[in-house]
Amino acid sequence: MKLTQRESMLLTAFAALFVLLAGGGLIWAGMNSLGGLLRENAGLEQRLRMLQSAVDDRATWEARNSWLDQHTDTFRSREDAAAALLSHIDTQARAAGMELIGREILGGGGDGPDATFDGEDQVYFQTASIRIRVRGEQEKVLPWLHSLQQPERLIGVTGEVIDAGEEFTAEIDVTKSYFEGEE
Repeated sequence: MKLTQRESMLLTAFAALFVLLAGGGLIWAGMNSLGGLLRENAGLEQRLRMLQSAVDDRATWEARNSWLDQHTDTFRSREDAAAALLSHIDTQARAAGMELIGREILGGGGDGPDATFDGEDQVYFQTASIRIRVRGEQEKVLPWLHSLQQPERLIGVTGEVIDAGEEFTAEIDVTKSYFEGEE
């Protein structure tokens, strides 16, 4: 069967349109796939740079880890860590002539998350927090508050409210970071 000139022209137009649509779809899919591969490649290159940096800085990170192991206390539970922190604060307060008028172990405590490469969190250390209320002379309380900050023991003042009214009082939140495990 012979096609007429008009049918031949229509067949050519539809074939060209089909080739353009199919080719365009394939090009579009290929570009999306290529874009995804380029993004993945960039992510892998960044991870490679981070890993190479970690390998290059291995001695520094080993020294930091060793310091943490030497200076971070280990407790069985958050309650044990909070009790030890409270005892430490109580001893320091008595030595400085302060009167603790309130003690409270703050609930919840917390985990100290460390970011991992895949965006997941892994717990490396725990925290225990205590809220105390102290009364004393301003000249004694403020230096004592400063002495509570002990970075070498991973103890920090994380909140404070000072009332310098008739009696000088301060409400302080103190947090200690620790490892959880066998003491």
